[in-house]
Amino acid sequence: MTESIEKTRLLDIAIIGGGPGGLSAAHALVNQGLSVGIFERARALRPIGAALGLAQQGYQALSDINPQLSTRVRSLSANPQRQLLMRPNGEVLFLDESPMAGTSFTWVGWHTLQTCLRDCLPDSVHLYLNHKLIHFTTSDGADRLVRLKFQNQSEYLAKVLVGADGYNSAVRNATVQDGKPLYTGTMTWRGIVPRQAMMPLNTSRLSIKQS
Repeated sequence: MTESIEKTRLLDIAIIGGGPGGLSAAHALVNQGLSVGIFERARALRPIGAALGLAQQGYQALSDINPQLSTRVRSLSANPQRQLLMRPNGEVLFLDESPMAGTSFTWVGWHTLQTCLRDCLPDSVHLYLNHKLIHFTTSDGADRLVRLKFQNQSEYLAKVLVGADGYNSAVRNATVQDGKPLYTGTMTWRGIVPRQAMMPLNTSRLSIKQS
């Protein structure tokens, strides 16, 4: 994998978004012998407070990309043993055994999966950080090339454009044009906190529900 500002003008595939979806697509497409570039708006790939659930089908998909990748991700994942729901004041509402305990299901950090996918990209795949897509146009000629315009960066041409740039997708907004995401009235706060920085959980009066 190459993180580069090299001016590769024409690509078979341009992928907007360097998350797990965009990186997985890059692996699948480069395995077909296509030239692939990934364009990510972030200046660096940093941890975020989110996790993804992976079952056996997910690990099989990772193994299809690279068997060592599947093994690596599993080694950094965790099978849930307990489930806990607390109020903001620390009051425990329930604590019981997870229905996924002992199964092949695991939780993996979003950034952990992203990093593993990035680290095993072939050298032929370019990951362009700090590339925020502003606009794209399609030529009228027989080749129907897509011209990508980025904020304060060089333009690129691609035969195919893949949008994997999240819920505020610039690609989706220009193609589907279904409007901004709708606010449902709820909000989730996610973060990463070292376990040692948290108050100890007093479970002396709680018991695990037995099936």
